[in-house]
Amino acid sequence: MRSKLASVRNTVESDSSIKAWVPKLLASADQEAIAGETAFGGNKFTDAMAHWKVAINTYSNIPSVATAMKKAFTLQSQYQKELGSVYLQEATSERLKPAFLMEAFTDLIDQHPSLTRHG
Repeated sequence: MRSKLASVRNTVESDSSIKAWVPKLLASADQEAIAGETAFGGNKFTDAMAHWKVAINTYSNIPSVATAMKKAFTLQSQYQKELGSVYLQEATSERLKPAFLMEAFTDLIDQHPSLTRHG
């Protein structure tokens, strides 16, 4: 299990972008690996295996999480770019206009004295 952990850990840590995109997840995996070593050193082999298994699973998931974070960042950047475009602003304005007009109309009706009060 130690060799598998070392292999997965080395693969993940060789990707320099991992530290930039998912530093907390990497730190969590490192803590589990250290906890496993500490437990192993204290002859708590079952605990060591449990910590190492969590560390292996976490390290194994890190590349896909980093990829998802990169994609999310790219989408967010594209969204921000599109949000500033004139077309989107005009389209949004046109779509909101009927709702604004209806709200203004409703406000006018609410302010108008009711005929039933005079009856």
